[in-house]
Amino acid sequence: MAKKYKSKHLHDDFEVIRAIKFCFDRGIYFTPKVISGQTHAMKHIPKVNITRVIAGVETTGKVEYEQGDELYDIICDLYMHRYSQMNEKSNEFINKREQK
Repeated sequence: MAKKYKSKHLHDDFEVIRAIKFCFDRGIYFTPKVISGQTHAMKHIPKVNITRVIAGVETTGKVEYEQGDELYDIICDLYMHRYSQMNEKSNEFINKREQK
């Protein structure tokens, strides 16, 4: 029997929601995009790539993902990573300004 995947972000905590809102406010989005050219069988769920949109520029990744809880966790992790990156940059700027 296959091992069932346990979601890290099953019940969104405050940090995840804050990171997603932070990115949405700045025009940053991570969304799944269905890969074209797959079979359209009734029970087949198509695989997807993750698309990143920053300031209106769309970039699609090359890694294929199955749709489900694991994909949701990966997208949440991308939002959390981008949020922490942007906060580190703003904290460095503030610290340099305070030192002057």
